[in-house]
Amino acid sequence: MSEINEKETILVEKFKKLLQEAPEMLEHQKDLDKFAEEVSKTLYNFLIEILVYSIEKLDDKIKESEEVKENWRNIKRDYRTILMPHAVVVYKRRYYQHKQTGEYAYLVDKFLGIDSYQRLSQHYEEKIISLFKVHKSFAGVLKELARASNSTEISAQTVRNKISKKKKDEKKQN
Repeated sequence: MSEINEKETILVEKFKKLLQEAPEMLEHQKDLDKFAEEVSKTLYNFLIEILVYSIEKLDDKIKESEEVKENWRNIKRDYRTILMPHAVVVYKRRYYQHKQTGEYAYLVDKFLGIDSYQRLSQHYEEKIISLFKVHKSFAGVLKELARASNSTEISAQTVRNKISKKKKDEKKQN
């Protein structure tokens, strides 16, 4: 097994702390539902930290691969933001230029299937589509998303774009 680095130690310590504090949190809450909601929020935030950590480790692994070292030039490193239900995921990734073709790419995004201008996670896009089937209006979808999420807002134009893209894709399939 590999050596645990500083970030991994921090994640492990946060989880241990939650386990140690959970019984006292329950005793303080005196309400199982509220306790479960509080623990769920904490675990979801922990999940986001693990996602960011994993993406950045994958980016490091890609950088160290022989294929990338031989064929790509590391240009810079910058941030990417992806909106997910109830959270915003912000991670660092490297920008490369192919030595022969001159193509530019964020190889970790490419590996994960994240499009150049994609701001929403696949799950969030699917949630928008399913909400539109229920509410039948962009305003209804926005209202439901705002009610369900305390971390971010998306624009009516983003909802409209996702619905339009889904309709076009369905027409192509038929």
